[in-house]
Amino acid sequence: AKAQIASLDMAPEVYTATVQLCNTMHVHVREDSSKRFFQELRRTVYITPTSYLVLISSFKMVLGQQRGLVAALQNRYRVGLQKLLQTNQEVTGMQEELEALQPRLVQSTKETEDLMKVI
Repeated sequence: AKAQIASLDMAPEVYTATVQLCNTMHVHVREDSSKRFFQELRRTVYITPTSYLVLISSFKMVLGQQRGLVAALQNRYRVGLQKLLQTNQEVTGMQEELEALQPRLVQSTKETEDLMKVI
C-alpha cells in the first residue's frame, strides 16, 4: 500500500492515515464481512492480495476524480472573481464618466427648457 499510495501527492499525516485505512478496510472485509456474507448467503468470498490492490487502485481513481472536481470548482471561482473585479472596475469607470458628464447634462437640460419656452 505504501508504494502504491506514495505516488500520490499527499501530506505525510494524510498518507499515513490512508495507508492505515486501506489496511483496516482490507482486514475487516477479510475477517468479518466475508464470514458474515458466508453465514447469510452461504457463498464464499475470497479476499486476496489482488483485492487489496484493487482497493488501492479504486481509491486512487476516486481521489483523482475528486481532485479534478475540486480543481474545476477552484477555476470556476477564480474566473468568477476575475469577472467581478473586472465589472467593478468598469462600474467605477462609468461612475467617473457619469460624474464628468453631469455638468453637460445640467446644461443640456437648461437648453432644452429654454427651447421649450420658445416653442
